[in-house]
Amino acid sequence: MKVEWAKPKNGWFKINFDGASKGNPSPSGVGFVTQDWEGNIIALGATKLSEGTNNGVKAQAAIEAIKMVEAMDLQKNHLEGDSQMIINAISKGEIHVWKLNKFVSIAKSILETFDDYEVCHMVHLGNELVDRLSNWALSFNDEGRSTIKVFNDLILDTTSSHMSEGINSHSSCTLPFLKCIYEMARWHLD
Repeated sequence: MKVEWAKPKNGWFKINFDGASKGNPSPSGVGFVTQDWEGNIIALGATKLSEGTNNGVKAQAAIEAIKMVEAMDLQKNHLEGDSQMIINAISKGEIHVWKLNKFVSIAKSILETFDDYEVCHMVHLGNELVDRLSNWALSFNDEGRSTIKVFNDLILDTTSSHMSEGINSHSSCTLPFLKCIYEMARWHLD
């Protein structure tokens, strides 16, 4: 069983995902991060969703993460999450909750367009960065995507009003938080 984050194979990208739901169902958030084979963060994101269940939001997080790398045209991907149920559903077709069929079908259809991919389970401790992102997404005022691209400690692009809101009205907590999660990701590599 994997306990800490590890770099993907040379030439591959690692996509970690997680979802947060404070009730079942309740408003939910997803977080996802993509790192290259050297451990550099390529992109990370957080999205607030409408009502969702614990398992459904983790499945939705996988889809959001996969869509992000699809849009970036990354072709060799290692998908990793801390929900054994979602990982088994995507990798082995073991779907024990019928409501997940739609999510798994979408995830697999995108994954199959890549040159190569792997799907693996990671315990919660090794998935802490995306756990924090998914919980942070719950603080957004309304649902919608927020994607933050990070390179060398600098936020290069924000593609959502949520991030603009967060940076402008909550800069005292948002930017240090982003710095903190970036440093946490780097800590996983040392």
